[in-house]
Amino acid sequence: PLYKRANDLQEADGYDGSPSAVMGPRVCMLTLARLQRCLLAYLRCRMERIEQVRWDLAGAMDDASKAHLSRHELSYSERFNELLAEFQMAYDLDLTRDYQPPEDLYVRVNVLQDIGQFIGPESGQPLELKRGDH
Repeated sequence: PLYKRANDLQEADGYDGSPSAVMGPRVCMLTLARLQRCLLAYLRCRMERIEQVRWDLAGAMDDASKAHLSRHELSYSERFNELLAEFQMAYDLDLTRDYQPPEDLYVRVNVLQDIGQFIGPESGQPLELKRGDH
């Protein structure tokens, strides 16, 4: 769309075909497109920082941090907190509790019913799971 607008400017009255008349509208439109991309990248960076603060604090921001946000960023932060809380309540889990991965490579499993024999997904070896096994 920006190139079309630049071409439309070249077809306007007073276009004389000089190099400045040819390139001027294009340079202007390309500059606007670049500035738009820069602004969107800046906004995305701010949004990611707001989200990261939420994960780091495992809760809402304190008032000192909120003082540095614009009203739109405050609105985004509040909505992000609401959505995260709704998701956690819907699945009865706390995503911020185990933020760091476990150091142990093995997981302990308590078998509640007899499964029988199956092929392990990683080892390819047959495994047998009986009720009460750990």
